[in-house]
Amino acid sequence: MAKISKLEMAPALLSREDINVKSSFFGLTEKAVYTPTGSSLRVVTRDYQPETLARLERILDAGERMAEVAAGENVQAVPVGNVRIEACISADRAFAAVQLLRFSNYLYRPVGEPRFYTGAEASMVATLLK
Repeated sequence: MAKISKLEMAPALLSREDINVKSSFFGLTEKAVYTPTGSSLRVVTRDYQPETLARLERILDAGERMAEVAAGENVQAVPVGNVRIEACISADRAFAAVQLLRFSNYLYRPVGEPRFYTGAEASMVATLLK
């Protein structure tokens, strides 16, 4: 499992007041918690084909209509792709943070700013990245 501090969106995520990260065992392990619910965060990464980038952006920007928009789009994860989603999702699905990345010059580079979701939208993001 990837460490939250190694994610591209780590500075934005760790600067939030509702996220608490504690390192233990000499910094080798870390545990992040969404403080309003006390739920731990897990890191999820998924790769996609390059042509799905615009579709993923449409889905993630749909807000309350996310499930409806996702149903109309054909977006499937692949083992290795040029587009990646890095996400942190709380165990209770009340919080989600998502960063879209594109592979360029041998590195995954951010596409836009990290997106943060709470409540029903966070639950929809968790379902999409299942």
